[in-house]
Amino acid sequence: MSQANKENLHRINKTRLTDDLLKLGVQAGDSLVITAAISKIGRVEGSTQTVLDSLLSAVGHEGSIFGLSFTQLYKLPLNRVNTKKVFDLNTPTYTGSLNNAMIQHPKAVRSRHPSCSEVGIGPRASEILPAHNVTSMAYDPVYKLAQYKNSKMLLLGTVDNCPGVTTVHVAQNLLGMKNRTTGKYGVNYIDEDGNKKLYVNNYVGGCSRGFWKFYDHYRKARATSEGTVGNAHCMLAILKKTLEIDMEKLKKDPGFFFCDNPLCYTCRVTWEHSRTPLIVFALRRLAAKLIKK
Repeated sequence: MSQANKENLHRINKTRLTDDLLKLGVQAGDSLVITAAISKIGRVEGSTQTVLDSLLSAVGHEGSIFGLSFTQLYKLPLNRVNTKKVFDLNTPTYTGSLNNAMIQHPKAVRSRHPSCSEVGIGPRASEILPAHNVTSMAYDPVYKLAQYKNSKMLLLGTVDNCPGVTTVHVAQNLLGMKNRTTGKYGVNYIDEDGNKKLYVNNYVGGCSRGFWKFYDHYRKARATSEGTVGNAHCMLAILKKTLEIDMEKLKKDPGFFFCDNPLCYTCRVTWEHSRTPLIVFALRRLAAKLIKK
């Protein structure tokens, strides 16, 4: 057998990916919010496009898929270079190849929120995303999806390296949690009338490395299923259930989502409910630097 044929034996095709998604619990008609680490899946025939095709195949014509097509913000006031950077519906996202492939899809719908836009394909995407704009809650599309029983989040190879279900951010929004860096960053955007305007950020999601702390609570409530798609460890979460758990946990302890790193500036200092005084945090960092030397 030639080397090329040997390599093809180990490649993962669309049929395999679609079957794996269905075994995980994806159903026709579902609305899926997806975070993906394509490299974790393995050697996929056709790479990212095949992954996208398999997701669309799994949810079918009546289902929809969504991606977090977030874009860069810049420190205010904008300097000369950053003034020229303008968000529009074609702006590439920094959230990975799958979301950029979705943006380029001929049937894609993208929301107009200047920093937290979402992209989607399917009937529910067409229903929800056009209303998500500069005046909206940052994660409003996920909040709206969570009202439906067949809305789920797929962590496609991101369970460990990019932990958490996006409903944690929705809960932050709904509970009015404030980050002290709000209002310090922004970007120019084109409004629906074609005018160039400045967006000043009014929400910061912060560090998500502690979101894994919700996992056991999701599992106990049977809000998730886990398995593999290709070679990737995956989690499928029911948005309606995870949002209920997120709200309950954050009402009791607003800092429940904080990561375990004592030197994480975002978790320890920037939130209004962060408990570490700035001077204490600065001394911790200084001590850490001295020990490292």
